[in-house]
Formats: sequence, structure tokens, C-alpha cells
Amino acid sequence: MLGVVVALMKTNSNWTICEGILTSLCLIPLVVSICFLALSIFPRLSGPKGSNIFFGGITKKSEEKFIEELKGESDSEYENDVLAQAYRNAEIADDKFRFIKYAFISSFVSVPFWLISIYLLYV
Repeated sequence: MLGVVVALMKTNSNWTICEGILTSLCLIPLVVSICFLALSIFPRLSGPKGSNIFFGGITKKSEEKFIEELKGESDSEYENDVLAQAYRNAEIADDKFRFIKYAFISSFVSVPFWLISIYLLYV
């Protein structure tokens, strides 16, 4: 959608205020959609503090300390660590799907303005 508008913008040298406004109303939600998509794919690196399951918590310790702590953990502590990690994964998935939903909404909002802009820029 962006490519078509940009290609037509280059061929149209006589802009009217109406074309400018409609093209802006088309481009802004499309750019916002791309921003939301970018936010959805960024990795989330924060996890449960001191976790022996989450890679971020593991790499902050030496290998020896990690092995020692993991061997010394009770079943209950390990279970709590797994549950905390599952909860954190659910939070991450919720954030990512929310950003994807906003990206779709933004792109859908731009469609009517895009169609009108294409018509005005092409004709």
C-alpha cells in the first residue's frame, strides 16, 4: 500500500489540498501499523529475577553458580520458577498480540483513505 502511494506521489506534480490531506490520512495509519509490527517482533528480555529457567537470569550467573543453584533447588522452588516463567511468557505473548491487533486496526483504518488517494493521484 505504501509503495503504490509513494510511486503515484512521484508521478503527480500538481498536488491539491484535498489530495495532500487524504494521502496523509492514508500514510499516517500505515506508518503507525509498521511501528506496531516492529514493536511486536522486538524480543522481550526481562524475566523473573534470579530465575534458573529464563535465559536472561541464567546468563547473569557463572556456569558453576547456575549448576550449583539448580542442583540445590527443591522441587517446590523449581516448580515456582517454572510457573513464574510461564506467567512471564503469557505477559510477553499478550503484549505481542496487542501490538499485532493495533497494527491490523491501523492498516484497516488506512484502507478507505488509501483507495481515495489512489483514485485522486492516479486520475
